[in-house]
Amino acid sequence: MVEPCTFVRTMSKHWEERFQNVVSPELQETWRLLAVAFNERITSFGTADAQRWKAIPAPTGVGKSQGLAVYCSLLPRVEHPGVLIVVRLIRQADEIAETINRLTGRDEAVAYHGDNRVPVDTLSNYPVVVITHRAYEIGLDAVNQGREDASNWKHYLRWSLEGRKLVVIDEALDMIEEAQIDLERVKVVRAIIPEAVASRYPGPMAALTKLEEVLTDMARVARERKQNGYTAEHERMLWKGDEAMPPECDMTELRRELRSIRVDRLVLKRNDLNLNKRVVQHYDTVLRDAQTALSNWNWYAKKLQEHTINTARLIIPDEITGAVILDATANSDVVYQVFDHKVDVIQVPQHARSYANVRLHVSTGHAVGKTSLVRNAKEEASRLVENLTASLPSTRKVLVICHQWMEPHLIAYRDATNFAAFDVGHWGAIDGRNDWQHFDTVVIFGLPYRDKAWSANTFMAIRGRQSTQWLNSEDRPFKNYRDVRRALEVGKLIVGTVQGMNRVQCRRVIDADGNCAPTDVFLLLPGGDSGTDILEGIKREMPSIQVQPWEYHHSKGRLQRSNFEEALIRLASLMMAGRRSASEVRSELGVSSTHWERLVSAMKDPGSLLAQRLSQHGVRYHVEGSGRRLTAYLVKED
Repeated sequence: MVEPCTFVRTMSKHWEERFQNVVSPELQETWRLLAVAFNERITSFGTADAQRWKAIPAPTGVGKSQGLAVYCSLLPRVEHPGVLIVVRLIRQADEIAETINRLTGRDEAVAYHGDNRVPVDTLSNYPVVVITHRAYEIGLDAVNQGREDASNWKHYLRWSLEGRKLVVIDEALDMIEEAQIDLERVKVVRAIIPEAVASRYPGPMAALTKLEEVLTDMARVARERKQNGYTAEHERMLWKGDEAMPPECDMTELRRELRSIRVDRLVLKRNDLNLNKRVVQHYDTVLRDAQTALSNWNWYAKKLQEHTINTARLIIPDEITGAVILDATANSDVVYQVFDHKVDVIQVPQHARSYANVRLHVSTGHAVGKTSLVRNAKEEASRLVENLTASLPSTRKVLVICHQWMEPHLIAYRDATNFAAFDVGHWGAIDGRNDWQHFDTVVIFGLPYRDKAWSANTFMAIRGRQSTQWLNSEDRPFKNYRDVRRALEVGKLIVGTVQGMNRVQCRRVIDADGNCAPTDVFLLLPGGDSGTDILEGIKREMPSIQVQPWEYHHSKGRLQRSNFEEALIRLASLMMAGRRSASEVRSELGVSSTHWERLVSAMKDPGSLLAQRLSQHGVRYHVEGSGRRLTAYLVKED
């Protein structure tokens, strides 16, 4: 173990000398609690208490990751307890391993991931191993299903005679695996399986047929309810063992057979191995989710126009040794409260951070979901950028966080803004990143809503299946919440929004009071209770933040987009494997004929910067046909 006083003293020196940051008593108490939590994990190893997880909601900017590296550097070489560190990104894994090795002056830590595949059986030679969230989740799932020998799980944890005694997870872990099947996908997967193959798997094929019948009947009932004047969708449990549902069925062999079928030739009448791989992977997922749904509780919900059967499972086995989770927003994430029989949230000083230098500009009453914003992407992007240029001086460095298909439309205005810096990131691709830590302005343009099935799946995966009445009620009490589904959903929106706001310079402490450099945040919120609750959650997570109204005006269309090259690159990064017609891409981005000719000329030149950057995303410009029948595509390889 590491003496907490020694750790605090060493961390204070590291904080001041390495980062020129200011130390405060609140910061030191937070660091002391980190050391205590890590020490308790080590001393409780092998006991019943070790199975409980610990979450530490130390706010962004207090040095959680750096503190972890310093703690590891102070552990004794002889009788080292062994540490497994789990981070979100490959780059973070490299950084923390490099920091530990620099602090110790020895090769004690190794980052193991797809870009650094050292022999897996050599991991036990390193006192500290750093892996990604995804690798850890796969390992947990393998243990849960009794297949740990099929993963690297044992190699991650093998150390000395007893194994690694400390596991630390930086940021929240995905503890739930969801499965969802819908009518159209079940129909298609049945249709693409040749009769000769289907005849060898009567059980799985009968289950798929029955699932189609069940989903078709659900669609009929939904139509009748709508015709009879019901406005709310009726979700309902489909109890395991119900005569309406097929019995549990193992799809493993059928899935293996499906991978050998040339669907591209059989169904699509094409000879394209990459296309075949994508199609087979898609319908392999349908079969996997069907098996998961039939082996667990399941329930019906309508998602947009799709009729779906849903289920979920907890990937954390009861017997697994717990970890310490460093999660800045753990107090707002209701998942921890639902999981309180397994997780302890350790409170830290509330005044280690102050956001008094942050001005939060809020405009309410907006549709901020993906569907509504992306549907009007060009108009919404123009409106936002004109508002920002009218509100901010050109010296600002501005980050916009949005839904992914808004990103190409916004980045096209980068040159038109004349800001000192202007960048765009999308939800799902910003977590854990420090790329914008010197930006002074962040705009939250659209909120990271989850699938409406997520809250029910999460609660039932952790607390057990519920009733149809529970699914459809607005009164689902849990702890201090009247409706736990709504609490889960709002909690995740608060967590995502706060994490997004802390991508810029407000994440960094600059004085002994825990303040940051002056920062402006612009935020669109929905109206009603949801907007109010999200704003209250932000104020709770970012104490002393200064809230003021934002006059969000309609666009006059004065700004002209010009950075179509960057917009095209961002769109290429978001494309799924396959191909899209060039005319469709041009229309989506709103590129003029003159600009498009320049882009095409650059895409055709393998030596151009545009062609090279597109190639980094696996995208190339391709023309088919001859004479007047030429058709151009953007093709993305797997």
